[in-house]
Amino acid sequence: MPAMSRMTVLRRHAWVLVIAVALLPAGGCAPVRGALLSPANAADTPGSSPAPASGTGTWTRTTRPSWALSNPSTAVPSATVPPAAAPPSAVPLTPREDDDPTLPADPFDTTQSAPVPRVAPVLPRPVPFDVDVYLAQPIHSVPNDKNEMALTFDDGPSIETPKLLAILAKNDVHATFFFVGKRASSKVGQRIVHETLQQRNDVGDHTWSHSRLENLPPGQLAMQIDRAQTFFAAADGFAPTFVRPRGGHFDFSAVAALMDRNLVLTMWSAQAHDTVPSPSAATIASRVLHEVKSGSIVDLHDRNPQTVKALPAILAGLRAKGLHPVTLSRLFADGAP
Repeated sequence: MPAMSRMTVLRRHAWVLVIAVALLPAGGCAPVRGALLSPANAADTPGSSPAPASGTGTWTRTTRPSWALSNPSTAVPSATVPPAAAPPSAVPLTPREDDDPTLPADPFDTTQSAPVPRVAPVLPRPVPFDVDVYLAQPIHSVPNDKNEMALTFDDGPSIETPKLLAILAKNDVHATFFFVGKRASSKVGQRIVHETLQQRNDVGDHTWSHSRLENLPPGQLAMQIDRAQTFFAAADGFAPTFVRPRGGHFDFSAVAALMDRNLVLTMWSAQAHDTVPSPSAATIASRVLHEVKSGSIVDLHDRNPQTVKALPAILAGLRAKGLHPVTLSRLFADGAP
């Protein structure tokens, strides 16, 4: 056989080998980054939910818009969480997909994660509403005839969150907090999430590690949504219906993925621009009150001390305008997109 022909055959054999390796099952090759947690390995991963005891149930996607630990004899699954070959912590993600360097490591570092309780606490649930009405589109505002609007706080839990909760409670006002799953899974984070729900505020999903939901490989997109949903379902007894990506960045794939999971892509119509570099508390309050109206969804950030200082003035200004701040679930139940 001529030398050129032998080289051609070798090249073809090499491509066949590459394709064969690519088609190997997950159990026979290196774990895929961002693979979802299964009950078998979830308990070994910081911030994840524990595996159910033998014979008590499996993690399944049910017809309800949340992840739940259900008995196989009663669950109506539409999909089962696929197993991961190894804990995600064994395969570090890229900086964009994983850690946001602006998030402080302490006390919300997942190396300090508390085990998720096998029996979730009994916590107040959001106001029920027709989820189907709000799917397949980003929701920026919800018109209603009750002068209701919603305050939302991104990026927590943080050391500022309890201060915001105290101000809201003092004024008998409820809001919605979009928590980053990875931060919420820390010891301090879990306590703050429970306190938030105990005060009858809503909790939204701000992805697992504060990620944009655009231009992500399918596995990474699914991980950012599903890992956070699975954690909140295990820790709180139910998972959030509202999802907001970092900075409001999303693409068609994200819209489709959220719709498939009965999750509402929740944006905003009024923004305080209260991130770094932070404006003063007076500026934050002025920006919110200038833009807000009935049906508005206001975007704030709970890691900013200036936002905490601005909140009393914002609440006073809303009262003066005859507006009533409510949770997102209440706003969605009382209005239409």
